[in-house]
Amino acid sequence: SYKSCLPKSHRHEIQKRNRLDRYRIRNTLKRFLKKLGNCSVDEYSLKLKYLIELAGIEPSLGTETFQVNSSSSHLKATFSLVRVTGETGIQTSESCHPDGAEWQTFCDFKEIIDISIKRLSHEQVLQDSRMVTITRKDDICLEAKFQSLKEALSFVSLVDGY
Repeated sequence: SYKSCLPKSHRHEIQKRNRLDRYRIRNTLKRFLKKLGNCSVDEYSLKLKYLIELAGIEPSLGTETFQVNSSSSHLKATFSLVRVTGETGIQTSESCHPDGAEWQTFCDFKEIIDISIKRLSHEQVLQDSRMVTITRKDDICLEAKFQSLKEALSFVSLVDGY
């Protein structure tokens, strides 16, 4: 069965649907596999097609949002959310809730010339807090305070991956 190739969460979601929905899903998949079987594609093309289809179904799938503090006194704008997405780059928002947030684009990945992480001094609020600084080609910086080293490293590795 095609369901054995799906993650358990997807299998359970399909099982919850009514009989007609399950029939439609099975037939759609069957037609797709027949088309796929008739053409010769390499592994790279197949993966690319999968990612394009996935992006069409769930556009926010490649997006990650981080809760931060912009504690730099020389920045005019303060923000509490930083979002990283492959399509728009790095964005910030003043909102505390990502769903209703208005996003301001800071930069695209090709504009970044430097990323640094530094530990904040012990006098400041959280001992494990880290300040991440991203510098653009025009020397404008984004400084974001992360609550932990783990979050800061996750953010930096995500940005570096793009």
